[in-house]
Formats: sequence, structure tokens, C-alpha cells
Amino acid sequence: MSFLPYLRRTHHPLRTFLLLRRCISTLPRPYTFHVGVAYARKPPDTSLPEKERVPSVAFPAQSPKGRWRDEMIGEWRGGDVRKVPVVGVGGEERGAQAADEGKDREHAMGEDFVFVQHMKGQSGLALGIADGVGGWSASGIDPSLFSQCLMFHAAHAASKGWAFPADVDHPHESEGGRDVLYSGEGWEVRQGDGEELGPKEILQKGYDAVLVDPDVEMGASTACVLTLNSKTGKLRAATLGDSGFIVLRGPSIQHIQAPQTHYFNCPKQLSKYPIHAFKKGKKPKLDDPSIAEEWECTLRHGDVVLIYTDGLSDNLFASEMLELSLLSQAYAASGIAGAGDELFPPSSPSISGPSDPDPPETLQAKRLARTCVEHARQAMMDVTALTPFELAAKTRGGWEWFNWIGGKIDDVTVIAVVVTEGM
Repeated sequence: MSFLPYLRRTHHPLRTFLLLRRCISTLPRPYTFHVGVAYARKPPDTSLPEKERVPSVAFPAQSPKGRWRDEMIGEWRGGDVRKVPVVGVGGEERGAQAADEGKDREHAMGEDFVFVQHMKGQSGLALGIADGVGGWSASGIDPSLFSQCLMFHAAHAASKGWAFPADVDHPHESEGGRDVLYSGEGWEVRQGDGEELGPKEILQKGYDAVLVDPDVEMGASTACVLTLNSKTGKLRAATLGDSGFIVLRGPSIQHIQAPQTHYFNCPKQLSKYPIHAFKKGKKPKLDDPSIAEEWECTLRHGDVVLIYTDGLSDNLFASEMLELSLLSQAYAASGIAGAGDELFPPSSPSISGPSDPDPPETLQAKRLARTCVEHARQAMMDVTALTPFELAAKTRGGWEWFNWIGGKIDDVTVIAVVVTEGM
């Protein structure tokens, strides 16, 4: 006669022991996300007369947005690729920029900007990237203000949200099993108020805040926001426009986000117009976060995620991004110092631990982000390079774009994430 029915009806010690063993063997393992950020603003357009160039405008350094912007740039100051000159075909320097930390530092990322934000209760990480639409320069508007403001408000929203919901599955088992489920390594009951926020909700809250922010009168930006769940490894993404991301697993591309466009070289974008810009009773239909494309997956140990503006994806193919990722993994495995490692300051306490040196995976992420920006920068200056932008121009751009060759000069910004599990 089997004694299993008896065990199911009672809180027998043997049943509790078996339950504990089952719970311990199936507890979720925590994930760590190692982040690197690199960027390079495009060279100034010297073809325009001085009087026609739009002067850069910045949020005041002592304002909330100005302080936050400077903290983000300071956090990732080692990722400024402008510290290395671009060498064009023939060996001449093209588009080289001074690495003067104090000169126009507020625009170190050009019209791009990013945020990297821990979510509430260390439940996960939210990351975002935005590319201010440069066409607003013709109206005398600095495009960087919109992208910086959007990222500022999105980061604020993410800091108050959780990466996973409150309604965890209760085991409905013995008290002993419940204790193990709730206090075992790699699992915690969610403590504190607040709602779960996905990337689309974060983007919506950020955009809503920009619309009522008096510091930004008008402008537009593309955006890509991701949340990474530190308990389950789930990645969730929302993308609007031609900023995007790619998920790499070993030697394969798991996913690459296709751009959202109205037509060639005109991405979908979040916009803000002043009320007086419209005729009475008329208002154009604008893109909003509700049309952002969503995607999700469960990450694994060793996965690499790249989040980028179109300065990368217009100049490097996905296969080239994968090749650079594999190279960064090889460097990390060998323990050989990479070129430019001396430029990376240790991460602040908000990213790793107080005064702790960066682990190898974090250095790998920083190297990869920087290498991607460097290669994109080389391609955009090389008229002999075959680039994604050239192919798209010839196939989708119409006759006026058919003769385009080489890369596209633009700001380029990359966030690289290396995933470790159970470490």
C-alpha cells in the first residue's frame, strides 16, 4: 500500500522534508546585469555659415534635469569615444573632436541621451536610449533638450516601479515549504508599495511628463526602453522609431529590433508642439507610446544585449555587432586588457558596489560598447564602406537617395549589457 496519499493529507515531517528538497532545487537564480555605455557626438557641420548654425542650449547645471544629466555623463565619462580621433581612408583624421571635458560637456552625447536606472527594491534594471530628431534644428530648436528630458522623466518613473508584479504564486503547501519559497537564496517577497512597470508604461510616463514640462517647448525623439528582471531574467522591450536593440547568445543573433518608420529616413517619433503652432481646432495626429513595438524573452547566462541609436545600426550590420561581441568575449576569457581600458573609471555604487573594482563582465560590457561606437564612427567616415544605410537608401530611398555611398554621419550611442546568472 502506498503511503503517498497519507503524506498529501497531512503535514508529515517526511512530506515537509521532500517539499523542502523540491523547493531548494527549483528556486530561481538571481541575475546580474553588467552595463557599459559609450557614445560619440557627430562632428559639427562646417559647411553651414556660422550665422546659420543653431547654438547649443542646455538645461542649467543646477536645475534637476541639469544635475541628473551631468551625473549620467559623469557616470559613463569613460565611454566618450571622442577622446580618440577618427582616421579616414588614406590615414588622414576626419571628424576628430577634442576631448575637452569642460567644453560643451552637456552635449557630450550630441542629440542622443540614455538612462540606466535600478528599479524599486533592486527588482531589476531599466535602460533607455533616445535620439533627438535633428530636423528641429532648422526651427532654431536644440534637439538634445527633448531627448534628455524624455530620459530624465522615464528614469524617474522607472525608479518608482517594480520589475515584477506583486502577485507571486503562493505555494499553498506546508508552512515549512512556504518559508523556503519566500526566504531561500535568489527569491524575496516583494516588500513595499508601488506598481509593476513595463517598458511601454515607463515610456508613456516619461512622454506624458515631457508634454507638460515647461522647460521643453517643442521637439521630438525616437526611443527604446528595456526592463531586465533580476529574479527571472526576463527582458521586456518597447521601441518607437529607429533606435533599437539586439540580443546575442553565443555565436547567434536571438533577436534584432526592426526600425519603425513613416518612410525612408523618417522614423516614427514622440513629438511636442506648442499650442499656437496649430490652426484653431486642428491638431495633427502624432505618434505616441501606444504604438511602440513590444518584445520579450528570458535571458540566459552569457547573453549580450546592445541598445543603440541609429548611428550604430545605420553604419554597422548585425553580423558585425555579433563579431564585435564575440571578440569582447574572447578578450574577457583571456584576461588580456583591452585597448582603452584605462579610460574606464570604476562604476559608481549605484551600479556595482561601493569602491569595488569592476568585475570582468562589466569591463567586457564597457569594452564592447566602446568598440561598437569606434567601428560605427570609422564606417560613417568611410565612403568605401558598404553600410546598412547605403543599402536602405538604394532599395527604399527613391531616386534622390540612389547614389548614396558609405555610411551616415550621426551621433552614435550604445548601451551594452552582459548577463550573468547565479553568480
